[in-house]
This record gives sequence, structure tokens and C-alpha cells, in this order.
Amino acid sequence: MSTTNLGLALFNLLPIPPLDGYHVLNDILLKGRLALDANAFWIAQAILFMLLFTGAFSELLYAANKAVYDGVLHTEIKACKYMRNELRQTAHMENYLVSDLGSEMEKISFRNIDPERETDAYRSVLLSAMNHCGTSRGLFLYGTMGTGKTYLAACAANERARSGEKVAFIHYPSFCQRMASRVNEGEYRTELKRLMYADFLVIDDIGAENCTEWNRDQILLPLLNSRYENKKATWFTSNQDEVTLKIHFTFASRGKEEALKAERIMERIKALAEMTALTGKDRRKPL
Repeated sequence: MSTTNLGLALFNLLPIPPLDGYHVLNDILLKGRLALDANAFWIAQAILFMLLFTGAFSELLYAANKAVYDGVLHTEIKACKYMRNELRQTAHMENYLVSDLGSEMEKISFRNIDPERETDAYRSVLLSAMNHCGTSRGLFLYGTMGTGKTYLAACAANERARSGEKVAFIHYPSFCQRMASRVNEGEYRTELKRLMYADFLVIDDIGAENCTEWNRDQILLPLLNSRYENKKATWFTSNQDEVTLKIHFTFASRGKEEALKAERIMERIKALAEMTALTGKDRRKPL
């Protein structure tokens, strides 16, 4: 629209009667010295029509367009050095099919961890995480809250994403809520398929969700089956160990005891990942 308006304005300034450009030239600049007769006006009208129908008017519009976008009114936005640094740190997020990571977790890597400042127990788990990161064998990191399980899993996910692989990271309680909210429209299948497809998946905080027959048998079991059959790397974090997690899956929200179904879930988790305890103090800093 701005290009068209500018072109029309320039065209109107041509010194050809009856355009405004003629009146500017004659009335203002030449003080009315031009006295054109009827024949001159007819010739001017002919020239005007020739401009319209020979493409010259289009050339004028093109010139206006070039003026607008080649410097006269052109606006260019560039990222500052801080934004460029931010973009570099998060470029790998394009490889996430699903992400429940917070903004700070998106930037972390194993390189952010100083092993010299950690305990022997933490260094042992850190080494195990780094070794498992490049393999199809996953880790099941369990322990009390705040010991750094999610941090290590996020580091591994980011490393795989930076290498160009398709990655997913879900906070399992939030994921279950999303799936339940989408069940009527069937939209939950789209995200579930993404998790099945991802080269690397982290299921964070499993065992903290409200376990139902539906999310256990129709969501989690098919997901674990698919990833096991296709040899896809799958990591887990949990506050539950093997025994308490099995109890969690044994009793769904209706209270019915279903030990066999719980055993199926646990068998697949253990087939996908190595159980590793991460103990220590709560690392979470108060706000």
C-alpha cells in the first residue's frame, strides 16, 4: 500500500496538465507564464494516456518500490551481541519435538558442571550420565528431591539435540494432564507419536503423576513398547525407586490392585534404562 501511494504521488507531480505537477510548475515556479491553448492541453492529455498504457507508469511504481525498500524508508532489525549469544545457546532447541524445559534448562550442558566441586557420589553418577549420553541405553535417575536428576537428564537431552538428533523432554505429570485434556478430540495421539519418533526422550518426574488406568495402559505402556522395539534411547527421573514405583503403578486412581500391569511397566523401564541412584543435598536455590 505504501508503495502504491508513493507511486501515485510521484505520478501526480509530473508537469503535465491537468496533474498537480503542472500547476506547481506553472502557477508557483513560473508565475503563470505558461499559457497553453486547447491543442496543447490535448497533446498533454495524449502524453498522459501514453504513460498509463505503455508501461511507463509501472516503471514509476517500480522506482517508488525500489526507493521504499532500498534505503529511503527501509527498516532493518539486527540482533545485538547479547541476543546473538542467546540465539547461539538455544539454536539446538529447533531439534526438540516436545519440550517441557524451562528457559534456563534449555542452555545447560555437562560443561557447566565443575566435577572438582562435587562429591565422589555425584561425580560417579555424572560420569555414568556422560557415558550413557551417546548410547541407546538409557538411565533411570532416582533419589530425593533436588539432587540434580533433572539437570543431568536435561544436559544429556541438550547434547543430543546439539548433535542434530530429534529430542523430546517431558515433565510426566504435566504430560499426563495434557493428554487427558486432549482425549476428546484425539489430539493427544500427535504428541504421543512425536515421543515415539524422537531419537532421545527424557521422561522427567515419573511416579509423581496421578496414575490412572488410561495413562498407564493406553499412554505409557505403548510409548515404552515402541521405544524398546525401535531401540530408542530413553531416560527417566523419579523420586521413586524400583519398589515404590511398582507400587505406584499397581494401584490406579480407582484403587484396584493390578500387579501384573505394574510389572509390565517396570519390566519395560528396566529394559530401556539402568537404575541409578542420585543422592545428596537439595540443590534448588530459593527464589
